[in-house]
Amino acid sequence: MKKFLITMLLLGAFVGCMKSPIDQVAETITEKSLMKPITKLSSDEFMGRATGTIGELKTVDYLVSQLEEYGLQGGAEDSGFVQDVPLTWSKDGSGCSGADP
Repeated sequence: MKKFLITMLLLGAFVGCMKSPIDQVAETITEKSLMKPITKLSSDEFMGRATGTIGELKTVDYLVSQLEEYGLQGGAEDSGFVQDVPLTWSKDGSGCSGADP
């Protein structure tokens, strides 16, 4: 009985010292790691990121590369991350195929 209690105490201490995967990942989240993609996407390199522009394409490429770097799999029909959505209205009238909403 004494050996059992000692074993259980040691096991409890060992398990108590282990960090969960969530705790391990949480330790990697810092102000710097959060600001890095925000700073990148808000830079002039992405030219404002407006729909239908080169900036949008660069933004999509960057986001997809980040998701792939994290080891995630896309959920689109082609197992990718991007889904084509038709532009039916825009404030300036470019790319319109429908009426003002």
